[in-house]
Amino acid sequence: MSSDRSIAIVHYHLRGGGVTRVISHAAAAMRAAGWRCVVIVGEAPRVPVDFDVRVIDALRYDVDQTSPVGAAALSRAIRDAAGKVDLYHIHNHSLGKAAALPGAARSLAAEGHRLVLQPHDFAEDGRPANYRHLSHAGALRDLYPVADHIHYATLNSRDRSALVEAGLDPVRIRTLPNAIDLPIDDSDPPHQHGRLFLYPTRAIRRKNMGEMLLWAAASRKAHPEARFAATLAPTSAVDIPIYEDWKRLAASLNLPAEFEVGSNCDASFTALLRSAHALMTTSVAEGFGLAFLEPMLLGQRLVGRDLPDISADFKADDIDLSSLYARLDVPLSWVSAETLREHIATKLHASLEAYGQPCEAAHVDAALHAAAPGDTVDFGRLDESLQRRVIERLAADDAACSQLEPDWLDVDLDPSRLANNQRLVAERYNLQTYGQRLMSLYQCVLDAPVSSVDALEPRRVLDQFLAPERFFLLRT
Repeated sequence: MSSDRSIAIVHYHLRGGGVTRVISHAAAAMRAAGWRCVVIVGEAPRVPVDFDVRVIDALRYDVDQTSPVGAAALSRAIRDAAGKVDLYHIHNHSLGKAAALPGAARSLAAEGHRLVLQPHDFAEDGRPANYRHLSHAGALRDLYPVADHIHYATLNSRDRSALVEAGLDPVRIRTLPNAIDLPIDDSDPPHQHGRLFLYPTRAIRRKNMGEMLLWAAASRKAHPEARFAATLAPTSAVDIPIYEDWKRLAASLNLPAEFEVGSNCDASFTALLRSAHALMTTSVAEGFGLAFLEPMLLGQRLVGRDLPDISADFKADDIDLSSLYARLDVPLSWVSAETLREHIATKLHASLEAYGQPCEAAHVDAALHAAAPGDTVDFGRLDESLQRRVIERLAADDAACSQLEPDWLDVDLDPSRLANNQRLVAERYNLQTYGQRLMSLYQCVLDAPVSSVDALEPRRVLDQFLAPERFFLLRT
């Protein structure tokens, strides 16, 4: 590939977080390949960067602007900031933070510019306010532009399949998994008494903190040496009250659970991870699945909840995730079938209504069957009030723990399997491999002919994400 190529990477901001790391990795990879790279954002970077950044106000979130610009003006602003480039790589164009961005992307493509569109998150996936904003702005018709010279990149095969099922040509989309880049730290890890099951997460709702407390309650008699801890508190107004309720419950039941240990530890994050007996995850939704791979890069064991839609890509790479469970079933009678149906019906109706979609009895039946196909229910499908009932029951009755399936989360893995996982993650998700995948994608777009531009039918994409079988009360 010629070294005189140039690229513009476009995103709303460069704050701390996953997309910023992805952009940093991409910029480094392109520079190493001899490309000129400019990153275009809507505000000054909030983290240190070592690449060329151009700031255009029109790309800020709509909520931060008095009068957001239209698609044509945003397209011009992006083009002027980029200068002459061979390719635009636009992140989260369809998320709904700037309603003009989908139309701007389509406009750039209509002018013959080659695009890579990378949705990390979807307005259709639990973000109804974003979707309504796009709808009110008339942006849905341009939400997913399609042409031979527009290619999509998704973090996982699940999202790729959703867009293909919605009508996107499979040759115009590929998975582009993130690189795993943990800082090296060979310092001695902090001493931990007992067996620490560490959940390295910010405790937002979808991280399913109730499940960590369930295991804390289940451990008290059978596994008194076990301790459970989460690393970071949430920061959003929605999540903080729920988190504080969990902390109060843990204290009132005297559970072996700790919180915010990442903020209260003098050791580095990597050293803290290495100090645990095992790392855990109980999340009910992830984008890429960093929580699955980071422990393995450290040679650590990972226990807890699997997300088969996310982990399928890792398993295809021969990574062993047999220590995880796909469901954590508890007797349905502990929450009552009638109560569960009532909670699902109420929240599913509200969720579909928020997207302007009807909720029929068949939708409720499908969501209920996914949660409770028989006389048990998956604990992760419950909301906080129903989860609390289960935790209080376990705390009051040690014998009840035997009715959990699985009845304990700690699974031994042969050291050779841990070592193999560590090797596979290091080989297949490193920065060099990420750069090679990225360059291959870019070359494919550069080789494609320029064609007329159309767009996917937005309802077909929405239907993929609103399938009632995917419904979780914790995501409402």
